[in-house]
Amino acid sequence: MKLIDLEAGEQRLILDIVKENNPEFSGVMAYHDMLGKTSWLSDSKHVVFNTEIQGAVGIYVLNVETREIKRIDAPTYRSEEWRIKNVHQDLIFASISNLDGHSRFAIFYGFNKSARSLDKALEKTKWHFFDLNKQQKETLAEETDEFASFAHIGEIEEKIIEINGVQSLYFSLKEFRNENGELVPQSKRPIMVALHGGPHGAATGMFSTQKYFSLYKGYNLLYPNFSGSTGFGQDFLERLPGNIGELDALEVKAAIDYCVENKLGDPEKLIVMGGSYGGYLGAVMIAKFPDLFKCAILKNAVVNLPFTFETSDIPEWAYAEVLKKDMSHEPTSQELKEFYDFSPICMNTDLKSSVLLMVGANDKRVPCGGSIQYYKMLKRKGVDVQLLTYPSDEHGLMGTPDSEADQFIKTYWFIEDKLQSK
Repeated sequence: MKLIDLEAGEQRLILDIVKENNPEFSGVMAYHDMLGKTSWLSDSKHVVFNTEIQGAVGIYVLNVETREIKRIDAPTYRSEEWRIKNVHQDLIFASISNLDGHSRFAIFYGFNKSARSLDKALEKTKWHFFDLNKQQKETLAEETDEFASFAHIGEIEEKIIEINGVQSLYFSLKEFRNENGELVPQSKRPIMVALHGGPHGAATGMFSTQKYFSLYKGYNLLYPNFSGSTGFGQDFLERLPGNIGELDALEVKAAIDYCVENKLGDPEKLIVMGGSYGGYLGAVMIAKFPDLFKCAILKNAVVNLPFTFETSDIPEWAYAEVLKKDMSHEPTSQELKEFYDFSPICMNTDLKSSVLLMVGANDKRVPCGGSIQYYKMLKRKGVDVQLLTYPSDEHGLMGTPDSEADQFIKTYWFIEDKLQSK
């Protein structure tokens, strides 16, 4: 991060790249929509910004004169996302997202801009919280007993699993009862392994309907932040290019092995799912560990790197992740073969996992032709595979409410059907 004086034509380094993983601050890492909320406080000396930090999203204040930096959010869960919504003078307005389903809003106040040090400036600051669901739930609970019974799914247990410096988030309900009212131990519940995209993104405990519903249905959730994930320092991020589908696959397998060994789920009921790069890694996992997963749900997955390289709106992605080079390099025939060798479409295709592919016909990031080719090949091999195409959807598969609902329903129909089959 640099401070630029446009009048003087000068610039000064305020925050340097953080190479090592630091639990207090591992550098500024996030997608543009999150970093776009960076703002000055009223004294034009302190900057407030969001960044990903070890499976969470935090809020930081930076003094540009002293280069002091301090995290100011106050999470209940280690994996919460605190996102800046607005900054007005010295008031910070933030949303808070976690898996318990409570929509919360917070206002930060009490900043002492006349203090000489950042610690002193923050000494009397506080967060004031608003539970946006509370009044709605109380009102609706008076109107219908059904809402009151569904409002709380139970206590959510969060674990941080760390193996050889790689962290994974694990979530489960502390107590889950089946439709007969019987308590189901963690060791007998399915494990849903969710792989984030990018690969330079991150898994957090941000609320989503799918996560919440999965917990409600008795699934345990495993979210690995494998090498290349953001929020763990620059060195960790740069470990993955040139090693995709290899290093990260072993790290995900180690996290799964930990869960199985510690009875955090049923090894006979493992599900893997992911979109984009998460779909790529999911396809790699079912190829490299064919006896591991009951089923896989892969959305707009990168399965054929030569095809993606030629058709994607970001062809530089393949250069960087496979070759560790930029677009100025003209790939050789051997390097083009490397693209193919890194592709799930040329790996073990005698899969034992059932596979559900979902694609958007308007996807320009990972055009759907690769997944269609993959589907046809698996079908010829006799693999239990299904393909769903959404004509209006792009890469995020969020084209219309109808398609989102269709994906949600058919995902769980597919999973439940495969878990019940022998």
